[in-house]
Amino acid sequence: MIEKPIILNIDINTLTCPFLKGIMEKGTVSEKDLYPFIDQYIDAYGTEKTRLGAIALNTFCQFSSTKSQVMTDIFTYTEKKAAAGDNVKDKWYEIFHRINKEFGIEPWGVWVKRCRERGVEPWLSIRMNDAHDTDYEESLKDEFAFRAKWNGYAIGDKYGYYWKCLDYAEKEVRDHFLDYIKEQLDIFDVDAVELDFMREIYCFKYLENPDCYKIMNGFMRNVKEIVNKSAEKRGHKIKISARLHRDIAENKVFGFDVETWAKEKLVDHITVTPRWSSSDDAMPIKEWKEKFPSVEIAAGTEILLRFADMSVKDSSDNSYIATMDPDIVNGLAANYFSQGADGLYLYNFFLNPLRHTLLTDITSKVLTTCGEKEKILNSPRRHIIMYQEIYPEGFKPYKPLPIKLEGNTAAETVTVHTGFIPDNKEAYLILGFTEGTPSDVEIKVNGAILTDFAPIEISLTYENGGTGNLVRLKLDENYTLTDGSKINFYKRKVSLNKDSGSQDISFGGNNAAIHYIEITL
Repeated sequence: MIEKPIILNIDINTLTCPFLKGIMEKGTVSEKDLYPFIDQYIDAYGTEKTRLGAIALNTFCQFSSTKSQVMTDIFTYTEKKAAAGDNVKDKWYEIFHRINKEFGIEPWGVWVKRCRERGVEPWLSIRMNDAHDTDYEESLKDEFAFRAKWNGYAIGDKYGYYWKCLDYAEKEVRDHFLDYIKEQLDIFDVDAVELDFMREIYCFKYLENPDCYKIMNGFMRNVKEIVNKSAEKRGHKIKISARLHRDIAENKVFGFDVETWAKEKLVDHITVTPRWSSSDDAMPIKEWKEKFPSVEIAAGTEILLRFADMSVKDSSDNSYIATMDPDIVNGLAANYFSQGADGLYLYNFFLNPLRHTLLTDITSKVLTTCGEKEKILNSPRRHIIMYQEIYPEGFKPYKPLPIKLEGNTAAETVTVHTGFIPDNKEAYLILGFTEGTPSDVEIKVNGAILTDFAPIEISLTYENGGTGNLVRLKLDENYTLTDGSKINFYKRKVSLNKDSGSQDISFGGNNAAIHYIEITL
């Protein structure tokens, strides 16, 4: 069990490359110059201690940023480009080659060692089927992925955006990843290997292959054998962790038979998590804990959040994607720790210690607050209804918003998962209407009718149009939803069931549309 319950994923290039470029500007680099990239998450720019227990270092997405004889690595790619006369000096991923060649430094090895020195578990995180840039042949990918397309190893057009994902029903695909896992464990002495199946969960032609989970069970047995041998060589346990979809039954349809994995002790840790476009406020962590008591279960969160599967636009038609604030992460953590989660997993909360931004402050606050249950429960928190992004065909996703009341529509009920609530907490219900107002609707919270809502504005942090720049916005008359509708917010104090962990909100009436629901404490 991780002593401290927060796990943080550092991705392969988003902030690693700008950081490495920044430290190289002075002309000389030592291993100590790389330490701040790890230390920033442990020290968190403040006096409070963080609750960070592990850092999952993502070294492979579609290529390897470490040296590899199995996957196409950045070193081979850079040298081939140079030999062909292509100038790669300005490519951000080329920085790994430069820092290794010019200074003899392997960044990931330094960061693994630094994690240990600072009392944090180093994990090796491998994306098992990343689908980024599926339509760009010129993007840097493992050469095997290109060959796979022509060999018929991709899952195909029926799976939309994920059509180039590799089909694990093919032995060559499975062996390719097994060889890489073995190779990297021979290079790096880590405490866990994470199989990131949420990049992507589409590892099979599951619509044509309903028994695909049996193939993946065999793959996991092979992984277990490799990891056991590495652990024996290293002289300590190496855990196997997997990032998986929110629903146990849906995982099996996709090809992931967690029941067998737990029974055969093929995994030690599972992160139940959304994919990308939004965090998920209603993952059934309690069900996972009850069904798999021998497995550590972490609840995953993304940096992004969307309500009703929407972003907002301003009057100039600029699009803004909402991101996490500490009190929103507190809300998720209160819910999931109340359900029995063993940890909180942060994805895409990456930072560059050379550049202080709003995300620096957000992540620092999360790391010092969101890993201690009592602190979470007593801190400010916002419980916002979000949604489930992906699901297999034939299943109904969790997506309670928007609620549209038309004609003689029966009352609709939405559950807000709050977790436990201390007695001294005051609670408020916030609703966002795109049609009608609260006075047009009968609103009940846990059976009690509420009236007299007051108009308000709400604030959220947003990323500006994919730039990575975060700003605080008040949603007022200058902003609309991406479908063009104007949203108005209303607020009222509310009494809650403090021990049940959830609150039922029902809406009855005609001619109204609710796109936003929040309980703030």
